[in-house]
Amino acid sequence: MPGAVDFLTRYCPFWGRSNIFVADTQKRSAAIEKCSYKYLDVFYPGPDGRTHVSGMTCRDPRTAQGQHLRKMRLEYLRLFNLPEDGPDMAFWNACKKFEDKLANGLRDLGPSPRLEEVTRFFLSRYPDGLNKWGLKPHPDSGLVGYTLQTHVSLLEEGVYYRWQRSKDGKTYPREPEVYRAADFSAV
Repeated sequence: MPGAVDFLTRYCPFWGRSNIFVADTQKRSAAIEKCSYKYLDVFYPGPDGRTHVSGMTCRDPRTAQGQHLRKMRLEYLRLFNLPEDGPDMAFWNACKKFEDKLANGLRDLGPSPRLEEVTRFFLSRYPDGLNKWGLKPHPDSGLVGYTLQTHVSLLEEGVYYRWQRSKDGKTYPREPEVYRAADFSAV
């Protein structure tokens, strides 16, 4: 894991935007948030030993990456003569709220949450959980947000779960698709 973080940091300008989670067999982990080609932030596990990564936003606006993103968003608003309280910034503010809900919700689950508690948090409809069911971030926008997929990987057990919203967007399954590493050993 330290080598992966070093490699990804050193070659930051050469790989695209992506928020990723890296871990190794010694149970070391880090979240790498990279919202541009120029900057990245590395977040190591907190006092509870856990880390998380989200695709929603830059979690620390004080970092160079956070300041860069803010500058670019304001420049976009200026170029297109858009208000700071319009749909665009409402979207990013909603992303920040969801990042905060993710971080706080995981923390509030306590030091040893059960799989059922974590998945309930991710699968429950907002505002109780993180699952978006037609969430409208701004009243003047016709846009709505939906959670399309939820993934859970249990690395030590070799199990992967996936929940996929229906094609029409109206339903989210109660039970996941389950994939086991043993099922793919012959592949």
